[in-house]
Amino acid sequence: MSLLQLAELGQILMAITNISTKCYDSVKHRPEDKALCQLNLDEKLERIRSYMVDQRDIHNMADHLTRSSRSGDGSARKKHAVKFSD
Repeated sequence: MSLLQLAELGQILMAITNISTKCYDSVKHRPEDKALCQLNLDEKLERIRSYMVDQRDIHNMADHLTRSSRSGDGSARKKHAVKFSD
């Protein structure tokens, strides 16, 4: 492996660590969770994948809610409406 390839590999590994740090910092942790510095490459990539799946699911739920609230009959709004009594 050439010096250039080693440098590129080092940059890729640093990028994975940086991204997994951002994903790791964005969630609450249980006491039994490993510290980020103890994770191997596969575990870091799994953290990134899990974070991305969660973000996609949140986006899909918000998109679905937005679409249903724009429906012509307004039933979604009525279903979630808060009623106040006088």
